[in-house]
Amino acid sequence: MKTLYLISLILYTFRPATSFTQIPVETEKEELFINKANQLNKELVLSRKKRGARQKLLGSGQKSRLSTKLFADTSYLLSKQGTDSPLYTVDESHLMSLRVGVQKLFSNGALFKIGHETTKLRQINSSFLNVSNFTYTSATSMTFYEQSPFVELDFPLLRGRNGEDIKSEFELLKIEDDSEILILETRIDEKLNNLKILFWSLALKLHNIELLENSNKRVNKIYSFVKRKVNQKIEEPGTLYQLQALIKNNESSLIVLNSELEELLANLEREELPAEKGFYYFDARQIPVKKYSIENKITGILKIKILNQKRESELLKLKSIGSGASLNFFMKTSFNTSDERFGKSLERYPGTDRPNVLVGLNFLTDLDFSNINNQKESYDVIKQSNSELEAIDINIALKEKDSLVKKVNSSYLAFASIKELSDIQLQKLNNERRLLDLGRSSIFQVLQYEQDFILSEESLFRKILEIKNLENRLSLYKYDLMSEL
Repeated sequence: MKTLYLISLILYTFRPATSFTQIPVETEKEELFINKANQLNKELVLSRKKRGARQKLLGSGQKSRLSTKLFADTSYLLSKQGTDSPLYTVDESHLMSLRVGVQKLFSNGALFKIGHETTKLRQINSSFLNVSNFTYTSATSMTFYEQSPFVELDFPLLRGRNGEDIKSEFELLKIEDDSEILILETRIDEKLNNLKILFWSLALKLHNIELLENSNKRVNKIYSFVKRKVNQKIEEPGTLYQLQALIKNNESSLIVLNSELEELLANLEREELPAEKGFYYFDARQIPVKKYSIENKITGILKIKILNQKRESELLKLKSIGSGASLNFFMKTSFNTSDERFGKSLERYPGTDRPNVLVGLNFLTDLDFSNINNQKESYDVIKQSNSELEAIDINIALKEKDSLVKKVNSSYLAFASIKELSDIQLQKLNNERRLLDLGRSSIFQVLQYEQDFILSEESLFRKILEIKNLENRLSLYKYDLMSEL
């Protein structure tokens, strides 16, 4: 970078008075600058890293809902019955159960389970008084085991808690994924556009400084010549004042420009980008004229807005489903392998006797029908309104983009025209200086042409910056339409 800077200074020192420095690079300066920004700017590096991680998570929410899961359910129940009567003391039972298996949820709401259930029931009968012979009967206890493999299936027959709600939840998860990616991409685009404007502002500021410095060099040569003639009483001092006024005007402008340049360089350092002036010397007047075509694209900001409207619709739909009716078919199958005896009863396991099959329907509905109707009606209204608002937003966005495309194309035409005007102004100035050397023109005419050339060049710089701002805005229109108008 230091070598590049020294080369740029040498070229800058020995450049022609009316041309800009052209530094040969392997790629265009703006592209080179953006490549450095992507490598050095921490905000861009971290945003891209975060976006990559987010892209890896796409669909993970849906997959985790539908992935096969291991489950284990355990329960314990203690029951005691006591009496103050001397005839009885206490009856006690312990019920313990453990269900272990795997389950699979499907996107249509069906739930499938397969596993194994172990049940242990221990019954303890305490001693009681035998009134016939006034003796106590000894306590007895019984342990009951049951080992049962089982299969369960639950399938929704109409919209309800196991069907439409899952589809809505999946849609919400997808919207969330898309929104997070879009937010990061929009942040990256905005950052890059801001850096591009910083790049062009700095480059054009250097051009403007070079323009005024070259102007002062030309005027100072005339000033030295006129000053000698004034000292010799050949020329009136009024001419000298005109030259001094232009020189001071350029100097005051240079003070402002250099101050603004230092601020731009400080911004580059804050963005962790190269702040050497030599890096930004190139012929900005030679930017290629482009012509943009109209495409049906929208911005990330509008797409996020549309996704938020879809999120609202899906959330309301989910609430509406929760209060509606559901009808589910279920089937449960288990194989009875129990063995009852006093003490342990695992000797015959895993022998299988016969399956137990249970089938049925589960119907659930809210009796507050007015609330159901209000929710459904409100959901339909909001969904329809969001759809129409989306169409309006897209239509406005497309018209704004069409207008922006026309404005960019017109600005490029204006840029070409202003550049031609500036070239003519430079030719006029050089020709008038030649005539002045031959004594066939006046200093006032040369000064007027000098100012005309400066104004045309500064107008060209402003037009370039305007074009870059418009192109940045246009670059945000890069997403396909989400719905048809």
